[in-house]
Amino acid sequence: MSAYSGFLKAHPDYEGTAAIDALRGSEYPRLDADGHVYLDYTGAGLFAESQVRDHAQLLTSGIFGNPHSASPASSRTTALVEQARRAVLDWFNAQGDYTAIFTQNATAAIKLVGESYPFAAGGRLLLTADNHNSVNGIREFARARGAEVTYAPLTMPELRADRKALADLLGEPRAGQRVFAYPAQSNFSGVQHPLDLVHEAQAAGWDVLLDAAAFVPSNRLDLQAVRPDFVSVSFYKMFGYPTGVGCLLVRKTSLARLERPWFAGGTVNFATVQGRRYLLSPGEAGFEDGTLNYLAIPAVEIGLRHLAAVGLDLTAFQDLTTARMSEFNAAVPDRRGVAYASVVGVAPGLRELNPLLVPTWLWLSERAGESDGVVPASSQRWGEVVRTIAADHWAQIGWSKAFDAVEFYVELLRELRGRGF
Repeated sequence: MSAYSGFLKAHPDYEGTAAIDALRGSEYPRLDADGHVYLDYTGAGLFAESQVRDHAQLLTSGIFGNPHSASPASSRTTALVEQARRAVLDWFNAQGDYTAIFTQNATAAIKLVGESYPFAAGGRLLLTADNHNSVNGIREFARARGAEVTYAPLTMPELRADRKALADLLGEPRAGQRVFAYPAQSNFSGVQHPLDLVHEAQAAGWDVLLDAAAFVPSNRLDLQAVRPDFVSVSFYKMFGYPTGVGCLLVRKTSLARLERPWFAGGTVNFATVQGRRYLLSPGEAGFEDGTLNYLAIPAVEIGLRHLAAVGLDLTAFQDLTTARMSEFNAAVPDRRGVAYASVVGVAPGLRELNPLLVPTWLWLSERAGESDGVVPASSQRWGEVVRTIAADHWAQIGWSKAFDAVEFYVELLRELRGRGF
């Protein structure tokens, strides 16, 4: 019996990942070729090699012109763009009630809502405290038009939406137009907030902007089951390629309430110079500024086809949320005879802190006390605390000249070895 056969006999569950192993070998061989462990899926997904091949084959199979023209090449491009739009709506089960507005990314999709929503005095923008800054940014549109801006708190240390406080805020009477904006999955903490908040807010008279950019790479979003007014996504986070293409999924009834503050090429049926009048194009065309990234948009459909073909259940990513980890810790007790230890990292202060961690460190300092800029110290402790170090989260992985991470881990290993581990 070979060593590998013996291993499979001892650990039969390992063979259940054979499909993933085959997929890695056929579509992502560059990971092994480069000896690379890629973990930055919050930043971007990895594209499959077949996506690039299929897209290149499509581009070299014909002539594609600007869809704003009327040539045969332009007509062919328009057909591909509309085919991709239908594929997006099908993926999110949104045909009929929604339309898909192609944008540069999720940030541009969110900005479309911010600049076009009819905020006014007496209106309100309600946000959860862990929104992406792209969502936080639309508060400037609300403030400029006299609407009130309010943040809903999170529970500590779970970093989940405080349902009672949120219900109170949603229930406050208000006469003007109101928007509740929150992430389906927090880009900051990874927490997945309940999707039933959409219905709760709408029942109280709010429009809902759901930032789904971090959620949809590992979860299916069914827009017949959950029906937010506006949904923002970036496709490169779902399947890596193409970059530079995002989408605003918007209910058609909600689209009618948006009022664009300007017009651009491609968004109007006509515009006059002397009369200073213009007529905005109907539907999504009135919101797709300038010339679309028409050569990249067909790759969106290719990416969606790849996800459908893979057919993997990606819901295991939900096990990384704070709530699931708490459930796991409660269900799986420490094993007798096993030593459990932890190293607690605490950021030494603002001067030594990585600038990228300043906002999260300040936020956690007010709500959870000491932290390394990403994880509260209270969440780092498990078993014996063998060391407490003055280092932020990035310094602990070697991204700081002020803290020698390599020397620290070598010293820690020597200490543990000296203790018999």
